[in-house]
Amino acid sequence: MAVNLTVKVLQGGECTLMMSPDDSIQAVKEKVAIELSVPIQQQRLVLRGKTLSDSQTLESYKIGSGAKLHLVILKNATPDGSTAPAHKSDALWIELSTVLNKHFSADDAKRVLDELRKDFDYNLRIMSLDDVERLARHGLRLQPDGDACDA
Repeated sequence: MAVNLTVKVLQGGECTLMMSPDDSIQAVKEKVAIELSVPIQQQRLVLRGKTLSDSQTLESYKIGSGAKLHLVILKNATPDGSTAPAHKSDALWIELSTVLNKHFSADDAKRVLDELRKDFDYNLRIMSLDDVERLARHGLRLQPDGDACDA
């Protein structure tokens, strides 16, 4: 049985989603991220004044068709609640989250994703400009003199 619910952004705008009762709040956030272009870590979904937990399901909150969830958008929020610049690669994290949720429980998928994000951020911070240049050359397939290689 499909659940037709509306997510209303407090700052204006809304979207309608078709979900399953056993979908997690995390899965709802993933669809909201795609529909409204709001990164998952900046989302807080609220129902009747209560913030919804990512690991719970729509059914556990007794959310049925016609329900209206309110979306609070946090500025530059990170998974641990601190503030930092939002990742420009959110589409990658959304897709990765979707894949992880297919193979792990919601809690385990979130932990794995958080660890991957921490490792990714750490590796970006320790990269030198030479490392960045090597990656760019490899990605663009440039020769040392700056000319593009034939692929």
